[in-house]
Amino acid sequence: MQGGGQFKAVSPDSMLREQQARGMPQGFDYPREKIGEGQHHNLHDILDEMKVVAGMSSDSSGPFNGYPGAEPPLHTGPDPELQGMLSQMRELEGQVAARKRILAEQRGVEATMQALETKCDDLQSEVCQLEANLVGAVQQRSLQNEATEARADAERAQTVAQQFALEKASLEGTAQRLQDSLRQVASEAECRIMEAEQQVESLLHGNKAAEERASRAEARVRELEARLSKEDASSASVVQDLRLGLVGARIRMLSMLETDGSDLPGSQEALVAAAREGDVDSIDGIMSPNGPSAEELTSMQNAIEAALSAACIEGSVQSIQALLLCAPSNLAMQGGALLAASGAGQTVVVRLLLEYCQSIEQPVLEDARDASGRNALHLAALGGHAETLKVLLHFGGDLDATDNEGQTVHSLARQENSDGVGASGEDSVLQALEEDQVLLYNAMQRANTFHDREAFTDSLLHLQRAASILKAEPGFQEGLTDQARYMLHRNRAHAARKVVPPQHAVIVDGAGEALLLAEARNQTNPELLELRATSSMELFNFKQAVIDYETLSEVSGDPDGAEKWKQCAWEAAQLRDANHYEVLCLEQRGKPDASTIKKSFHKLSKKWHPDRHRGNDDGSLRATAIFQRINEAYRTLSEPETRGSYDMELRISDWNVSGGETFTTAWFKQRLDGASAPAR
Repeated sequence: MQGGGQFKAVSPDSMLREQQARGMPQGFDYPREKIGEGQHHNLHDILDEMKVVAGMSSDSSGPFNGYPGAEPPLHTGPDPELQGMLSQMRELEGQVAARKRILAEQRGVEATMQALETKCDDLQSEVCQLEANLVGAVQQRSLQNEATEARADAERAQTVAQQFALEKASLEGTAQRLQDSLRQVASEAECRIMEAEQQVESLLHGNKAAEERASRAEARVRELEARLSKEDASSASVVQDLRLGLVGARIRMLSMLETDGSDLPGSQEALVAAAREGDVDSIDGIMSPNGPSAEELTSMQNAIEAALSAACIEGSVQSIQALLLCAPSNLAMQGGALLAASGAGQTVVVRLLLEYCQSIEQPVLEDARDASGRNALHLAALGGHAETLKVLLHFGGDLDATDNEGQTVHSLARQENSDGVGASGEDSVLQALEEDQVLLYNAMQRANTFHDREAFTDSLLHLQRAASILKAEPGFQEGLTDQARYMLHRNRAHAARKVVPPQHAVIVDGAGEALLLAEARNQTNPELLELRATSSMELFNFKQAVIDYETLSEVSGDPDGAEKWKQCAWEAAQLRDANHYEVLCLEQRGKPDASTIKKSFHKLSKKWHPDRHRGNDDGSLRATAIFQRINEAYRTLSEPETRGSYDMELRISDWNVSGGETFTTAWFKQRLDGASAPAR
């Protein structure tokens, strides 16, 4: 080493010459293999050896005491060059130690970074779960806001009601004065009605004039009623009394035969009188084959209807039967007789007439209306005839029908009850309208009527009403035959398939109930099985679809049909057993990374969250089924350990992990992320 502190190359020969020049013993020979061949040794060993060469042995006081017979060196102090080398060696040792510490710190930082990355992955998974629940939280907040607005609306409504109560109190005085005036007019109207009835009963010449006077009185009453209803509803009882009297007068006038004012032939007048008195022999004599011809019977249409109405009011079943037996059906049942019997509360007669209408397939119950637009149910409710009303409902009377004033059967019954007219009777009418068993038969009858007309939307509405009543009151099922219940649920499935869009949840429920009833009789229905299987596929209930398609393939008598159902069963089984990659619309051939899996999960979970499909039974069932599978798939594939185990299971099951897009992947892509399922 020179004064500049630089190292120079040292060979074994030069080292030997250096030893000789310094007077070192000839026996000291630094190992050539340590220097000449370029091998590396421990730094401390090299330093010790260099100390020996420099004459600084740590075991003696002198530099060469360790060598026997050695001569003292040419100088007594340590070699400066070697001392410099030692200093640099110590510096190198310090640098090496510092580098080791830096490396140790770097390894610690790397370990910390790996732990932080693992924790970040965990946090990402939690964030995904929170994002999936975010939609539900937003919906809940929206509902809370709507509830707050509803409460505010309720408070405003209460304020308006208070103002209305104050205005009502201010009008009570005026209403009292109007009541006095109304009583006077009602009394006058009653007198005129009595006069009209007397004139009608006297004979037919004054019939038309009496009707005109009664119509004028009725118009006057309606006018006063309209004026009074604006002031105070409490005075409506007087109007209701008068209205009932007018209705009764109208029915009696109808029974007396409403003509154009001309005299009736003797046979027609005798027919009405015989029907009113229940004289069956006279009716048979007038209507016998030797009696009126077909042309004469046509001219007697009004007389026949009047005779039927008179017999219905009197409740003469034999007279009614005789008239229905002799008169042509198109002349006998024009609707007036049913209205008269319903208004008079003749329950037995009403049943007889409705059974006759069913036998001739004439929809009199729906078509018959009086001058006020009221049907048989309206008149029975006005008269307080609960049993008659039940019979009309049992035969499919329309509870939602309105008269010329927009009044339904319910509103008329409530109005009569609130006005105190026939309170006990009206109470029983209201009870009849709310009796579940009566409503059940009514819904079933009306559903069948609409189903026969192919009015499937109306039919499904009434079928659903009947089914809900049966579910709420299972005891009612004992009153129905198995065939009746089977037809109810079968028609539900058919009607739900015919409406636009089809209601698949109703199809599955209706077909399932009907199939259970058929199985109890050891029967099956391939049509219902196909309906349930197809709708189960639409609702993503692939397990049920597989069962139904396999059953269809077994019961099918056609080989081509059986092969078709086997193919459908295979497709449904593929979707039922779809793996997590297919559910998330991913291809494993590309080995999707964690970010791709997360992106697909986030997209699908937002689209198929059940909260986004509330209010639609089909959509809610679909979303619930697929959302559960999406969450299960993401929980498995988002964790490296569970994903590795799952991939191993797929390889063991011979799934095509390296292949392309499968039928199942394509199906889920088109249904979950597209518009429709792939064509078979």
